[in-house]
Amino acid sequence: MGDLTERLQETGALAFEELAFVYTDREVPAERRAIPATAEVRVGFRGPMSGELLVRVHGELLATLATNMLGEVEPPADRLQRDALGEIANVICGNLLPAVGGASNVFRLDAPAVRDLRREAPSAPSGRPLARAELALGDDGWAELELYVELPSADGGGER
Repeated sequence: MGDLTERLQETGALAFEELAFVYTDREVPAERRAIPATAEVRVGFRGPMSGELLVRVHGELLATLATNMLGEVEPPADRLQRDALGEIANVICGNLLPAVGGASNVFRLDAPAVRDLRREAPSAPSGRPLARAELALGDDGWAELELYVELPSADGGGER
């Protein structure tokens, strides 16, 4: 699982850096941990295994991510800010799944489900994550990344 956690952290860092031009660091400073979560996105997937990726950002990052991704001067509308976070989560999930399920397998990703935690409660946990990583983002935000995978049971069903 250590290797998968490392892969999740690397994949997340690359997505934030390359798509949103946000500097990342693998160590989240202690003083940032008190910053409240402001948004989260879940991307479900199905294929040889099913599950979901959760990306939760802390701090006022939505506007920065969207502005950088769209090459805008002013922050775009809230909907576009949420879409930007959803796109980052899609890329992380799509790039991570070959490491989890094998490069030759095909997975289907669900549309990202974004929640603005400034207005909504966070979604309920999906059980225990298979891998969890954290990233410091920019000057004052951070992100949690969690990968949940349904493990097949003996009767062919799945449970988390």
